[in-house]
Amino acid sequence: MEYFSKLNNKLAFMAVCLGLCLNTTSCTDKEDAIKIVEPGIYYIETNLTPSLETRGVLDNHDFDSNYDPDYIYLHAIDSDNYLELPVYDNCPNSEGGTCKGFRYRMVVEEGGKATITPIDSNGEYLETSITLDANQTCYFSSWSSDNWALEKGQISNEQWPSDPDNKYYFYYRDKNVNQEIYRSESNLEISDLQKNGDLTIVRACAGFNVLGLFYDSNSKSDFGNSTTYNMSEETFEKIMGSSPDDWYIKIYIGGSCYPNQYNIETNTATNSYPNGYYSSGDGDKFEGGQLDNQQYLPFSQNQYGTGSVIYQSYGYYTKTGNQLFTPVAGQSEVNVYILVKHWTQENDPDGEPGSPSSDWLKSDIGALQTTMVSDAKIFPQNNNFYSLGLIMDLTQFKAAWDANGGDNYSPSSTTRSLSGTPVREFKLENAKVICDVY
Repeated sequence: MEYFSKLNNKLAFMAVCLGLCLNTTSCTDKEDAIKIVEPGIYYIETNLTPSLETRGVLDNHDFDSNYDPDYIYLHAIDSDNYLELPVYDNCPNSEGGTCKGFRYRMVVEEGGKATITPIDSNGEYLETSITLDANQTCYFSSWSSDNWALEKGQISNEQWPSDPDNKYYFYYRDKNVNQEIYRSESNLEISDLQKNGDLTIVRACAGFNVLGLFYDSNSKSDFGNSTTYNMSEETFEKIMGSSPDDWYIKIYIGGSCYPNQYNIETNTATNSYPNGYYSSGDGDKFEGGQLDNQQYLPFSQNQYGTGSVIYQSYGYYTKTGNQLFTPVAGQSEVNVYILVKHWTQENDPDGEPGSPSSDWLKSDIGALQTTMVSDAKIFPQNNNFYSLGLIMDLTQFKAAWDANGGDNYSPSSTTRSLSGTPVREFKLENAKVICDVY
């Protein structure tokens, strides 16, 4: 304990080394259990197996219980001061093992002021530190700033030509911005930083999958207590008269629930641009660091389960890694619009043989649009993961497509998409509404 001999004897200091194993959860209430390794030195540990299964990006529909970032930040509340601490897998715990976590040395003066210095995976003190006043509170977060905000290039101002005062805003995802944000479940005092116990981490964001799927209600097969609806490419082509490769889909999701700014410290949202909408996006572009461009995506074969019923279908379902992450306002409803287009060389003469042009993919002209309507309004909350959309009978959709002119659409339609383009509208009375919250 050579460090103590160098301290001023007129002040009572305490050096505290802490290691926190990280636990991500949405609802955990565990009692602190202080384990003294030796006087003044404590290790704080957190079980990586939460008592309540957390929601995550697991099996394409929920949050997992992992803390993924390589760093965590300690923020002094009512201040711009923060400290970056490395997170690593071999953080020692009081049981003699290791965990994924972080450690720091803490020196507390007689008056209560505390200085915290990170310890790296090799046990070395880093050259950075933060000093907290005696009564100052703090919180941990994966975000280095108190504020999350969409970048300027992510916001596009749109309006209907016939109604210029009714504005919409398209939001474009950026993987460096639209990512999972972790925050300590509660604010902490200096005394909390000296105790053993769980550091409970929650998400300061919500996660979203969207889906617009078409199944064949006539291909039902039962096995025990489970039911499967099968859909093959041949069945799709027989019903629709063309290959699923020629059908395209886009899903708008949003409204006033999506803020352009969010204060992580105070958990408050700011909507400078009301009615902000994201769309189903190209996962390859998103992962490659490119902004989504609101274009239609080709139908793909998907499987979705609701309890004991499995739908093998065609359409769109968010792929793992392509989910939408964003803080939400908490008291505002989310809206979902599903638009479907059929590509033919005749309605897109600028397209290459067998494939549409980029202009056709970005335009809502020729689309058939429907709205997800739920019996209960949906007000997304942070730390929840949502799967939202519709599962529709393909035969009924074909009838709706034909009833609305098929490939011969009228530009004089009174219904408009979010882009302001006149579109046709349909509604299937027995469409299965998916509103899963994890």
